Amino acid sequence: MKQFVGRLNPLARSLGSLAASHSPLRKWASKAWEALLTSAGIDACILLHQEPTRVLPKWRSLDPNYEAETVASFADSITPGATVWDVGAHVGIFSLIAARKVGNSGKVVAWEPSPDAFVHLKYHLKANGLEERVECFQEAVNDGKTPETVFGVDSKNGTSFHNHIRSTATDGTYRELKVRCRSLDEWADIRKQPPDVIKMDIEGAEVFALKGAMGLLRGDFGKRPRVLLSVHPASIHYYGETCGELAALVKDHRYEVVKIHSGSGSLFDFGEVWLNPA
Repeated sequence: MKQFVGRLNPLARSLGSLAASHSPLRKWASKAWEALLTSAGIDACILLHQEPTRVLPKWRSLDPNYEAETVASFADSITPGATVWDVGAHVGIFSLIAARKVGNSGKVVAWEPSPDAFVHLKYHLKANGLEERVECFQEAVNDGKTPETVFGVDSKNGTSFHNHIRSTATDGTYRELKVRCRSLDEWADIRKQPPDVIKMDIEGAEVFALKGAMGLLRGDFGKRPRVLLSVHPASIHYYGETCGELAALVKDHRYEVVKIHSGSGSLFDFGEVWLNPA
């Protein structure tokens, strides 16, 4: 019965779309539907890369076409048996896709520092029967120079997409937590199994993290990985870096930047790009 009710989520969204987006009736109906699912302990069902996927009611409105071209390119890059690292996993959207693609012989490793997002990540993996394929760490990734860092969590929304490593004094919008962190090169040394694909979405700390992955990029641990990188030009300077330094790092390690689609960005634009070993 619960699964049946959860599968009504697409129908509920379709009915809700009949009302104007700012309609009080639509907002009331949305809150009532979420409250019903939550109080009854029912997961919502959405389509994620064409796959029925169980999610917490909070995430019931995720668009089936969420970053569709990027998601499709990411999924197409993964083969059965592959090792995928998800850096900045949030609530698990890309981890779920990767876990389905690698199969029982592959492995996904996910890092997410936010306590609330980490709980949702673990829940979504278990709800979809994929927890055995994904190893999760509530840590941040850095350049390897310090064993912990300060992480900012939105005071009003612990699972905000904008939670990030803090590089400037808090303005009250974020509560600060100390979280453990290690570099990707440290992880490569620990795990003895370098990734085939790295997805990295860490809100401006891209250069910070890639400086801790130079061994991986050089091929010191074996095959050089492809990197699906989300670039955040508006916040990259918070870490004392620039897009120009990001471009230089990529060039120095003999990676080429490949656009995902016609509207995809570059290392100087907001958006996702592939970094492919040249």
